[in-house]
Amino acid sequence: MKVVLRADVDGLGFKGDIVSISDGYAQNKLIPQGLAFKATAGAEKKLKRCDNHVNYVLQRKRQWPKKWPPNGK
Repeated sequence: MKVVLRADVDGLGFKGDIVSISDGYAQNKLIPQGLAFKATAGAEKKLKRCDNHVNYVLQRKRQWPKKWPPNGK
């Protein structure tokens, strides 16, 4: 079963990761404890959009001039 982690889980992954684990581990431990939720097609699509937005913002931030204002005043 594929799940999306809601928190960092030792030996499994970090918050926001999509991981494949056994059905029993997901249904008996991670999901009831609120550590993960089932990765549906919609959830995966939403995570991809969020990742794309974060990457865009970070890229823009890196391109921002190091020295502001640009005319040196």
